Amino acid sequence: MMVEILKKQPSNRLLRHIINCYHRLAQDPNAKEAMRKTFPVAFLDDTFNEHFDDDVSIRALVNDLRDTFGRK
Repeated sequence: MMVEILKKQPSNRLLRHIINCYHRLAQDPNAKEAMRKTFPVAFLDDTFNEHFDDDVSIRALVNDLRDTFGRK
């Protein structure tokens, strides 16, 4: 739900925290499997690209998440 809100009212700081949380959760096999059904499409498409283009570390986490969930 928070990701949908961020699509309308973006916050770079909050996006970074959410991406970090998803990345940590994706490291756990059980959480990773559950996330396959609920992972926000907004992180898989170009919705937030402009918000983390300048942040190399977040860009790397997002790319890793995209690889993990099979889409780029």
